[in-house]
Amino acid sequence: MRLSAETLLVLADGSKAVFFRNQGFNGQVRLKQLQRFGIENLASHEMGWDRAGRAFAPVGARRSAYEIPDFHEAEEARFLEDIAQAIEGEMSQGQFFKLVIMAPPRALGLLRELLSSDTLDKVSLVLPKDYLNTPISDLEEILTRGLH
Repeated sequence: MRLSAETLLVLADGSKAVFFRNQGFNGQVRLKQLQRFGIENLASHEMGWDRAGRAFAPVGARRSAYEIPDFHEAEEARFLEDIAQAIEGEMSQGQFFKLVIMAPPRALGLLRELLSSDTLDKVSLVLPKDYLNTPISDLEEILTRGLH
């Protein structure tokens, strides 16, 4: 399998994402950055309460704690929803016929839930690892090795 010029490459995690297009010919991988996305995702304790609330039973002395919401995780999920919409937008314009996703397993799972079946049908390669801090030359080599 070869990475064609009509392939959208997405690197993502819960707070950053980068879209690339392959500009190589004859099986070469030459990536050009199209878009970069990012949010500042603070730790949960910096976004909200740091102690669970208490619930008291209407009868007796029983009480229990409410689960503390994970604001950090919720913000990551919201960001990945935006990334899924951006992927859908790119794929619907007709410039890309294949999709490669490189993301950590948790982000990858959320993206799979959020992407349409039409877009998922165009996925040609999935690499469940965080490659966001990998230099472009190393990404090109990884993709060249992974596709042959």
